[in-house]
Amino acid sequence: MKDEIGSERLFNSREARELLGHISERTFRELTKTGALPAVKQGAFVYVRKSAIEAYIAALPAVADRIAS
Repeated sequence: MKDEIGSERLFNSREARELLGHISERTFRELTKTGALPAVKQGAFVYVRKSAIEAYIAALPAVADRIAS
């Protein structure tokens, strides 16, 4: 599969978990299952758009507070 839809980069689950601070596979599955982290599914594979990762990180209180300071 191409790693882009349109012009937006897609990250596979391993890459996305690394960008999210090396979260566990279980945490990643829970985030995507609940929709807290929107994902694109293709067969057995899960991909996350760059913008979804950025939005999720921006919405985290501790990260947002550190960035604002």
